[in-house]
Amino acid sequence: MAAHCEHCEILAADVRELRGTVENLAVEVASLRTTVEGVCTTLLGNGQPGRCAAHGESIAKLERWRSWLTGALAVVGLLWGATVTIFAAIIAEKVK
Repeated sequence: MAAHCEHCEILAADVRELRGTVENLAVEVASLRTTVEGVCTTLLGNGQPGRCAAHGESIAKLERWRSWLTGALAVVGLLWGATVTIFAAIIAEKVK
């Protein structure tokens, strides 16, 4: 039969305490994993479009509007420039 020494008892107590700590950590990690998986499902979807897909569609729509407005403003700028040039030419002819 093995003799029980003071150091062995201390080591056994430390191992029991460490085992409890590891078990608590495992429970916390499992809980966090469940939370992360839920958030991923919400963002990426689970067979259905998630929030990222919905935001991507909204961003694409805004980019189309931006392109349309940029083109429209370019046309307005050209028309304004042409109008100013024509009026400047008319005024210059009347001044002569």
